[in-house]
Amino acid sequence: MSGSLPDEWFRARDAQADQPGAADGVPAEDAETAAPGEPPTDAPTEVRALDQHQAADGESGGDTVRPAGTFGSNAAGTTFSLGEVRETPVAVHGVNRASRVRRVIQASLLLSLALAIGLLIGSWWSENVRAAGQPVDTPTATATAQRATGASASPSASVPVPYVGHLQPLAVTEVTSTCTQPPLHTSGGSASYSPANLVDGNADTAWRCYGNASGQRLTFTVPHGSTVVGFGIINGFASTSGGTDLYEKYRRVLRVRWTLPDGRFTVQTLADHQEGEQIITIPPVGVDGKVTLNILDVSAPGRGPWAESNATLMSTVDIFTSAP
Repeated sequence: MSGSLPDEWFRARDAQADQPGAADGVPAEDAETAAPGEPPTDAPTEVRALDQHQAADGESGGDTVRPAGTFGSNAAGTTFSLGEVRETPVAVHGVNRASRVRRVIQASLLLSLALAIGLLIGSWWSENVRAAGQPVDTPTATATAQRATGASASPSASVPVPYVGHLQPLAVTEVTSTCTQPPLHTSGGSASYSPANLVDGNADTAWRCYGNASGQRLTFTVPHGSTVVGFGIINGFASTSGGTDLYEKYRRVLRVRWTLPDGRFTVQTLADHQEGEQIITIPPVGVDGKVTLNILDVSAPGRGPWAESNATLMSTVDIFTSAP
């Protein structure tokens, strides 16, 4: 920055600058301080114009009128251009400094308020996200945590462990789904694919959704105060028709997310071409509300001669509690 300033600004002030007529020696560069659009004037004319203006305004208040291009000194002794000053340098400095202080204080207050609001919002968001998105420990996750920490799988361990023991299905009172294929009418009668078929205890009946059912959701209502310890799924149509196994004919569900009423969830991965019920267990959880199953992934359409059988089926869903 200093390379662009006139050299005269950094020279010692001439003792004659305070004498009458010293303004005649003002460098030409300082003429740029005149208002834009005004024709340049020499220093004597400017001084006379300022003197006339001062005479018109009077000298009340003790303010001095300094012509453009005069120099003062700041507290460090470095010379600087005051330009056309109509107030005393001390007064101008004091006003500017007070204004800067007020601006700094205002900016600090606004920043502090913004930080406080941000901390409150962040704290609220963090607590709600943890409460709504904390996953239920699955066997794999629990085993990994135990290997990392060296903790044992005893009931007294601080990390919850999946239930180990006998299972029995809860009595599901209602099942709804976001996709259900209407009944199919054939010469032999009609076949229903209601989601209620999932909890009727009969693997020969199924819930069916046309096409790829990824993204669909089923909701299960269990008795209030139930304790859930696991889930089971037959992920395809485990039925036989005319001596033909229908499991491979349609799409099978490969991955689901179970979500409890309090927002905790666990993801169950299902093996393809495994027709039996596939079960996972979780740490016992008291449930007071609805349990949802979100389908995350399904297989391709049917295999072999049924490659065009583009529908997703499940035969059985169990929500388990502990057996006595």
